[in-house]
Amino acid sequence: MVRGLYTAATSMQVQMNKMDVITNNMANADTIGYKKDVMAQESFSSSLAKRIDELGETKIGKMKVGVGTTRVATNFETGNLKNTGGALDVAIEGTGFLVVDTKRGERYTRMGDLTLDAEGYLKDANGDKVKDDTDNDIIIPSGGNITISTNGVITVDGNEIAKLQIVDFEDLNYLEKEGNGLYKTMNGATEKEFTGNIRQGFVEGSNVNIVKEMVNMISLNRNYEANQKVIQTHDSLMDKAVNDVGRL
Repeated sequence: MVRGLYTAATSMQVQMNKMDVITNNMANADTIGYKKDVMAQESFSSSLAKRIDELGETKIGKMKVGVGTTRVATNFETGNLKNTGGALDVAIEGTGFLVVDTKRGERYTRMGDLTLDAEGYLKDANGDKVKDDTDNDIIIPSGGNITISTNGVITVDGNEIAKLQIVDFEDLNYLEKEGNGLYKTMNGATEKEFTGNIRQGFVEGSNVNIVKEMVNMISLNRNYEANQKVIQTHDSLMDKAVNDVGRL
């Protein structure tokens, strides 16, 4: 009975963790460039059960003792592109990331709603400077006609100013979310050539499907309630075993 209580309790904890992931996805459904998270779970390693009596130990077999969270992974599927018409708005078609310079070092982002500060530096929505393909800051003169080509070349009134630095990775699982639409690399991350396109005047929406997230949320609530009933049933059985059967 105690094992049943523990198994149900661990399952409830997993459902709570999944709910946190889903609510975060829904909260960022309108965030530019946001990539939804998914949580993986697995059962704990089997434990070897033994019967101990006056004759010694006898192996009964293995049993599962609950479930746990393995990790939260990011789904890098491309979101829908939204036409804004903004000269500094860019969307990345395919995999790839803009490179920005933050206080914590070089980071990567899919947020393409870029702006210019008072000094003409090209920055992302967080105020971090966007890097060019020579790893320098990008300064764009004001007042001119800005054009950004499909390979990231920025021109003003026909004069080439810089080229956006776009990087891609062999395995996106080596990228870790850092918040505010930024990613950092983990040990083992390997860059590869960017083969996608840049779309000026567009931004990439999040890849969160609200309807699917709502369905997942309803399913989680039902699973949580089912585990609650399991715990209540075990509690009732233990109460009878202690208070009723024990009298005999």
